[in-house]
Amino acid sequence: MREAAIQVIAHRGDCTAAPENSLASIQAALNSGCRLLEIDVQLSSDGVPVLFHDRDCKRLLRNPMPGAIADYPIATLQQWQIEEHERLPAIRAPLTLLSEVVTQLVNHPDVTLFVEVKRAALERFSYAQLFDTLMETLRPILLQSVLISFSLPFLRYARAHHGQRLGVVLGDWEWLKDRTIEQIAPEYIFCNIERVPEEECFTTQHPQWVIYEVGSEALRDDLARRGITMIESFFPAKLMAK
Repeated sequence: MREAAIQVIAHRGDCTAAPENSLASIQAALNSGCRLLEIDVQLSSDGVPVLFHDRDCKRLLRNPMPGAIADYPIATLQQWQIEEHERLPAIRAPLTLLSEVVTQLVNHPDVTLFVEVKRAALERFSYAQLFDTLMETLRPILLQSVLISFSLPFLRYARAHHGQRLGVVLGDWEWLKDRTIEQIAPEYIFCNIERVPEEECFTTQHPQWVIYEVGSEALRDDLARRGITMIESFFPAKLMAK
């Protein structure tokens, strides 16, 4: 199979330069020339979209309280800072609002933003509230945005209510047999490299496949050989250099 050119999505921004899901990590990715970004979004208890990956506050928030993002109002959350103890122990960043990312990207029309809607948020808020809140917040950059999620029911709801571009994140390779994915008709399918069958080759680019948790040039090149044209990585600058 002919080796394809690889595009790299910055997974939660450039996490080698700043804490994940922060304005600084996003800016670092932009500075390196990356034009594909992925972030994770949840809602505060009072319904404000914030960038946050984990189900609870233990790993990422300095001096965290018990519980999850949805347990606290935005005024409380903004008093805390993100700190990745293992990767960047000396660097902290404020918790980022989705609206701040929109402001950051509004002058970058060439950037595509993949917004992962976390299942933790979907367990606390209705599909309608979460979807409507995200659509309103993303409005200035809606054409640049793609909603992605592990939740097939949420993506089906989104498809039924708007023409927004969507991406399914596979929880398992067997999900490809689920007819719900046909109903969603996603523009993208995301899959963790650990869930991809060995030597699986990709002969079609619709939907666009994205393989994530790619950390090395060797793996990038192997995926390109197998027909993948888009990957997602915590190390976007390194993997864009070739």
